[in-house]
Amino acid sequence: MSSDIRFLVIGASGFIGQELLRVLGPRRAIGTFNTHHFSGGVHFNACTMRLSQLPIDLKGRFTHGVILISDPLIDDCARDPQHSWDMNVRAIIDIVNDLRSNGIVPVFGSSDAVFDGRTGGYDEDATLCPVVTYGRHKAVIEWYMSTLPQPWIIARMSKTISAASGKRSLIGGWMEDLHAGRSLRCARDQRFSPASVADVVRGIFVLAESGATGLFNLGGPQPLSRLELLEMLVARICARTQLATDITACSIHDFDFLERRPLDTSLDSRKAYAAVGFTFRTMNSLCDEAAKLFVQKYDKAVASRRVRHVR
Repeated sequence: MSSDIRFLVIGASGFIGQELLRVLGPRRAIGTFNTHHFSGGVHFNACTMRLSQLPIDLKGRFTHGVILISDPLIDDCARDPQHSWDMNVRAIIDIVNDLRSNGIVPVFGSSDAVFDGRTGGYDEDATLCPVVTYGRHKAVIEWYMSTLPQPWIIARMSKTISAASGKRSLIGGWMEDLHAGRSLRCARDQRFSPASVADVVRGIFVLAESGATGLFNLGGPQPLSRLELLEMLVARICARTQLATDITACSIHDFDFLERRPLDTSLDSRKAYAAVGFTFRTMNSLCDEAAKLFVQKYDKAVASRRVRHVR
């Protein structure tokens, strides 16, 4: 990685932000947080502060500012659209302007929620047509940045996933539920383009390093439904264990959401793959890795139960 590229990661306590900081290290990146403190982080409340109030010198120190803050829960945005607007629109516009005034290229983390999900396969030229409040707010920022002189980067993402267990990642949350023997309801009709968080982070860095500017979809190469992804994971786990599962297929509309969810927001990311010089890994590969990690934990739990039984 080029030492000339230095990131200010705004909203770095989340899933993608933490991976960015881990990969780049403290010499290439500094991250901010609001409520979720982490070691080396700098406090920043985007709704009440401007970047000039950070206790660090911005000019000349950073080449790119990655904007990852948001009110990300779709129902929360629908429940309190004014608060969501303050966080997802007003504060982001201030951050974009503050970055540019300090000679820093803004990199905005957008979402496939800017589409209505009627067709799928959306590329960078597709017309924005959001149907949820969260997506509308993301679309406003995409539109605003498109009116600004370049350079800037919009990194439009789908579901971002890792193989590790934990609720921050869709697969990680499923693995915890499966290990605990919980029943799962999973939508068969909502499709997206899940991508490895490692690939998304690498893609952002390579775009910055290459001097790229503009809008790039950073989705994975395999459009999948939630159910297809879950079944892919379970098949690999069950090939290695005797795990019993209880999975019920349903519609995404069967869940009690405040806003009706789009069905197919899959992304065409060929432009980004050409720009960064690699194609993101498939979910087949990531599910293989996740299953191996699951089996390690599963085997330890089985061995522990046997020891307790013998005693």
